[in-house]
Amino acid sequence: MKLNEIIELNGKEYTVELNRESILKIDQYTNMKNASDKINKSVIKDKSNIELKDDEDPFAESISEDKLEKDTEEKQELIKKVMTRAFWIWLYPVEKMSISQVEEILSPYFEDEEKAEKISDIYEDLSKKSVDIRQQYLDERKNLKALAK
Repeated sequence: MKLNEIIELNGKEYTVELNRESILKIDQYTNMKNASDKINKSVIKDKSNIELKDDEDPFAESISEDKLEKDTEEKQELIKKVMTRAFWIWLYPVEKMSISQVEEILSPYFEDEEKAEKISDIYEDLSKKSVDIRQQYLDERKNLKALAK
């Protein structure tokens, strides 16, 4: 079970292959749960559940702009890594591109806000389709097992 799609990157068309293993390989090469946890983790300490005292100073623990900027940069690098590896996995079956080639093609997309939004949309679309293909495969296996009984 697979789906080939044409995507355009830097004015050139490429064929990506979404197959039943795509999402598994992406998880294998990116550890999506771990990456997602890191991306969603805030440098701001959650104090929403603490009991406030009358002498509480909300500004006693300040967060430096440097720390916020560093955290943002680390998250951006992690997102870049996850997306690059996902595109490598999608492009590899048909285009046989190396990870370095994919990094080179995607590089301009991470340097421009408008292009970053475009590549994020493509990534999101291909990710959803990969998950759907995997789910269809699992459903078919389940149905075949039920018929075999």
